[in-house]
Amino acid sequence: MPVCYSPSDKIRGDFGEFTIVEELGQGGQVHAYRALDPIGFQVCLKVLIRPSVAHANHQLRCASLLSKTARTPGWEHAINHIVAPTSYFINGDHFLVEPYIEGETVAHRLQPDNRIVYQSARHILKAVTLALMLFERAGFAHRDPTPSNIQMFMFDNVVLLDLGLSGELLRPPIMPGFTPGYAPPEQYAHASVNTASDVYCLGATAYHMLTGCPPFPTAPTEEFHGLRWNASLAKHLHTAQVPEEVIALIGRMLAYEPTDRPSLREVIKTL
Repeated sequence: MPVCYSPSDKIRGDFGEFTIVEELGQGGQVHAYRALDPIGFQVCLKVLIRPSVAHANHQLRCASLLSKTARTPGWEHAINHIVAPTSYFINGDHFLVEPYIEGETVAHRLQPDNRIVYQSARHILKAVTLALMLFERAGFAHRDPTPSNIQMFMFDNVVLLDLGLSGELLRPPIMPGFTPGYAPPEQYAHASVNTASDVYCLGATAYHMLTGCPPFPTAPTEEFHGLRWNASLAKHLHTAQVPEEVIALIGRMLAYEPTDRPSLREVIKTL
């Protein structure tokens, strides 16, 4: 297991020392800290729990291709909705460096059993869909656009976090994994990466935002829960006064078969 770091601890990177300011939290793949970089800027310093040079370099490659793709005319603003690693170094532990964004995640906003009204949820979902469209254009899928990986900060800005599960389209995932209750059935089976998995995850996230609870059980499991979209789920969205066309859209986003789900372009158009 990685070392646990405390405020004021110094960590030597490739170009100088990072100073730990505070712990931000721990997930399945990383232990995150707010830190000051060698020239005093705030960064998010992520310690990889399962160290892998290949995995870290994959994330940097994905970040580079996203940045390159965003230089395409008409796509310049999409990159503003993505937080990606900027560098990687090893000093005992393996560290990824990312920009630090001060705000709150959708998961934090939703606790306990809160929901987000449609107009606010629509703004968040459109921003995330645009980010996922940039992933698709760059040849990747995010594979985990869930409430914990969507962050809001000043002036209603929205960013998609964590490239840890990202994968190159039509290839086996570098890091197999999923978030129970949000991931599609094919992701449980570690199938080749496809954009339809992002559509499903975003559909489950949209449902949670609008109703205050996930559509399917979130208990950790290696087996797909087997539940399908049904009238009872749609009823909760009706109660939340979601427009009929968006209820139908979410139902299609949560289709069991990837080929039955809408494209990201159709998602953003309908929202």
